[in-house]
This record gives sequence, structure tokens and C-alpha cells, in this order.
Amino acid sequence: MRIDICKRLVAMRKIVGVSLGYSLCPNPVWDMLLDLYLADHDHRDVFMLSLCGAANIPSSTAQRKIVEMEKAGWLRRESPDTDRRCIEVKLTSDGTRLVNSLLDGMIDILRSGDPPVPLQAYPIADPALHGGSDAFASPQRPS
Repeated sequence: MRIDICKRLVAMRKIVGVSLGYSLCPNPVWDMLLDLYLADHDHRDVFMLSLCGAANIPSSTAQRKIVEMEKAGWLRRESPDTDRRCIEVKLTSDGTRLVNSLLDGMIDILRSGDPPVPLQAYPIADPALHGGSDAFASPQRPS
């Protein structure tokens, strides 16, 4: 069911991006995680250039996001000694667990019709602010 939901999410992101313009609704980290998740399932190699394209943002920005996700422990880059232009990108086990958890939460919502807990109770993760992918904080409400 996770793969089916993942494929549907990719299709939905494309509909929204094409209809509204990717610049108005960017979600590059999610787009790249979904692409890597499907690639892992399909036993398909993903290289930096194609992953940057999946993000639907400028390549330099996508590369910065890839570095952030690598620091968070969600993916790794592998470069062959012979050709450094062919940098392969793969989800780590932490990255796979993260996407599985997100997809499972979405599946629960689809099955029940409602979020299992109020949306305000969902934790947010910001590896840049909290020092890693395991650090979570409560959502901040504006004063």
C-alpha cells in the first residue's frame, strides 16, 4: 500500500505543480524523498542530476537540499572513483524509515477519514535547527 500511496502522491504533486506552478508550491525535499523511495522499490539508480530535476527547483537549490538531507541522515551520495560526475543518491535506512512513517500516517488518515490526532499535535522535525533527524519539537504557534 505504501508504494501505491507514494505513486499517487507523486502524481498529485505533478498536477498541483503544473496547475499552479512549481515556484508557488515548492516541496523539494518531499519530492526528492518520494523519488528516491520509488527508485529503491524499483531497484533503479538515481543520480544527482535526475534527483535535482525531481525537485522542480533550481539545481543549486536542490543540491543544497540534498546536502541538508544527507546531514540529517536520510540519504547518502556515492561517487565512483572513475567518474565524479556520476554521483548516485540513495535513501539510508533512516530515510526509508522516515518515508515509511510518513506514508503510514497518510494511509491511516485515508482509512479513517480523519487524522488520528489533531493536526496541531503532529511533531515537526527540522534537522538544521535541532541537530539531527531524530530531534522533534512541538509546532510553534504565532503569538
